[in-house]
Amino acid sequence: QIPTGVLADTLGPRRVVTAGAGLAGIGSALFGLAPDLSVAVAGRVLVGLGVSVFFICLLKVAADSFSERRFATASGVAVFAGNVGAVLAGAPLAWLVLHGAWRAVFVAVGMLLLVLALAAWRHVPEPAARDPACSRPMDWRRALWGVARTAAIWPAVAAMMTAGATYSTFVALWAVPYLVQVRGMSAGVAAGHTSLALASFAVTSLVVGTVSDRLGRRRPILIGGLAINAVCWLAFLADRAMPLVVSYTLFAVLGAAATSFTLLWACAKDACPLQFAGMSTSMVNAGQFLGVGVLQPVFGWILDRGWQGASRDGMRLYSPADFHLGISVLLACTVAGLMFSFLIRESARGPNLAASRQP
Repeated sequence: QIPTGVLADTLGPRRVVTAGAGLAGIGSALFGLAPDLSVAVAGRVLVGLGVSVFFICLLKVAADSFSERRFATASGVAVFAGNVGAVLAGAPLAWLVLHGAWRAVFVAVGMLLLVLALAAWRHVPEPAARDPACSRPMDWRRALWGVARTAAIWPAVAAMMTAGATYSTFVALWAVPYLVQVRGMSAGVAAGHTSLALASFAVTSLVVGTVSDRLGRRRPILIGGLAINAVCWLAFLADRAMPLVVSYTLFAVLGAAATSFTLLWACAKDACPLQFAGMSTSMVNAGQFLGVGVLQPVFGWILDRGWQGASRDGMRLYSPADFHLGISVLLACTVAGLMFSFLIRESARGPNLAASRQP
């Protein structure tokens, strides 16, 4: 993530997105045509490297192309589009794979990515076209060190690494086992809960960014959302029966409240000079990846540590107490992120004192 931020700030998002889409396209086609496992793995590596640059470059384009009063709105639209795309693509791709056409799917996706690479080269704006400061040569080492030395950015990084990682840790991996084994739901009903959380997250991301930009504030919305998240984790820890209407509502609220952490990208961008928007937002994004990378295995370690040997259909069965201990870790991280949020300073460059640039 951080190398992507450096490249976006030095080479410009147009070159980086074009190269990333081209690399991902070649990798996807290579995976679809792979004659053996080693070639398939190489293709997937290329896809991973290519698509990893998109989101940070999108935030860089938003910072360069929109006024400060619209950055959180633009990033919210990006989050919404990404989640909707993931949901809409899942069912058709699964159907094609089940019907034996998986190679053709990956080759077709590769061709589409190559077309998108050409479109990116033609249409993604260069920072110099909007901001004369971005046209000057940049010493990326000095710039990155300057961003890292900006004290105002680190509370946002810490909040993303702790509270910002809890939602993905739970909903993406451990929510379904929890609902099946602790709440006695079927796998289909449990998956419906996570789908509702994802939909709630996607839709609310549009609202949170817009409200933040119109109010000219980041921190109150962030603090309020994380506080609601903490209450949701407490509800999961309750040893009471949970009717379906209550559990669905809880997951909807969890997804909606989690969108507050999307404002941390705006907090980081506001804390640093505009020409370093790629580096500043990438540091916060790296914090989330690091947090999820730690919390997911820690949650699993807690479950495995208390496992008593029971299993069903090849799946390990864990006790409610072990799940509650894992959720307690998520609660502790959310509270820690909430405390870090109080340390975030509203920047004079934020939406309250926006520059006069228009989109």
